[in-house]
Amino acid sequence: MSHSFSINDTVTVRGWPRVAFTIRALHEREFLVCMVGDDKLHSVSPSACTALADDEFCRECGQIGCPCG
Repeated sequence: MSHSFSINDTVTVRGWPRVAFTIRALHEREFLVCMVGDDKLHSVSPSACTALADDEFCRECGQIGCPCG
C-alpha cells in the first residue's frame, strides 16, 4: 500500500533506524528531509520513507523510543 506524503509529515528513513525525520520538500523522485531537532537536509527516495504518528517519536531529540517522549 502506498502512502501519500505532505510537507511537514514525520517519517522514518530506511538506513537511519530509530530516528524521526520531517519532510521539508517533495519532488517526484526525491524528498528533502531533516532529522527532528536538526537543520541539515538529506535527499532520500520516497520509497525509503515510512510515515510516523505524532506519538511515535520524541519531539525534542527526534529519537524513536526516547523515554522523554
